[in-house]
Amino acid sequence: MKFVEERKLIKFIIAVWFASLFHQSSIVFFVAYPIYHMRLTNSKKIATVLAIPVVFVFRVPLFNILTKILKDSVVVGKTGAFTLFLVFCIIYVFLIMYNENADDHQNGMINLFYLACVCQAFGSIYQLPMRVGYYFMVYGMIAIPNTVANINDIKSRRTMSIVISVAFILFGLNSLATATWAGTNPYIFFWQN
Repeated sequence: MKFVEERKLIKFIIAVWFASLFHQSSIVFFVAYPIYHMRLTNSKKIATVLAIPVVFVFRVPLFNILTKILKDSVVVGKTGAFTLFLVFCIIYVFLIMYNENADDHQNGMINLFYLACVCQAFGSIYQLPMRVGYYFMVYGMIAIPNTVANINDIKSRRTMSIVISVAFILFGLNSLATATWAGTNPYIFFWQN
């Protein structure tokens, strides 16, 4: 990320290429460089918000096209990963609404988090895009506290802090109650299978 922020393209390419030697999906991070540096007008920000439900509605045909381009034999199914998609969308709308005076770094973080939203839209039909979205999810975690800190009205800032905290606690409790966490909850040692 440091190479992206400092516009060191060659070092960025080498770092992502090196990472792809260990985990092939990390090659997707190449899009981070141009996306981070995009500056969106208010109308384009609204268009990005409106595009998310469109991508979700047409996720199956879009994903089928993508798999044909990549020549990957993927069977589309149901993963049940809708809740995280919804949470990401709400967070993205919040970030767009409260970042009128954001600096370039904050805008870059929001742009990268948008990619997590788009990936998560496909997460309900196949797990790989959901995992790829994890590369970009972390930027929402950076953008949220920056956004709250930049709210000028102290009462609004406190209210947002409470709302966000309660939302994350409820999401966490829901995840604990409903998720199997890829077979790790409840944890079973490999010799117990």
